[in-house]
Amino acid sequence: MYKQKIKNIQDMIIASLGSLDNNSQKFKYKFIISLICRDWPDIIGDPLCRFTRPAYIYDNILHVACVHGGIIQTLNFQSSEIYQRLQMYDYHCNIKGIKFIPESKTHKS
Repeated sequence: MYKQKIKNIQDMIIASLGSLDNNSQKFKYKFIISLICRDWPDIIGDPLCRFTRPAYIYDNILHVACVHGGIIQTLNFQSSEIYQRLQMYDYHCNIKGIKFIPESKTHKS
């Protein structure tokens, strides 16, 4: 086991949840989603921020809810750029990609 440098309370919470059971992993992902939501306007831009929201993480894929299919299509073209901007933030999570989904499919917790 290695020691992590804890710089702030966010690091401490994420580090403490890293090796716990599935329920704790769900809590960790919900916490990470809240952090992504905080930074979402900077990641995706203000105009698109009004029509999208990070919904959940499943299989290390960030699922982003969109209000309209046209927005999903537009964002699919920009997904690699958005993913690169997302990677600039250190969420202590191995997000491997982004999937844009209709708002109606956000039933995961």
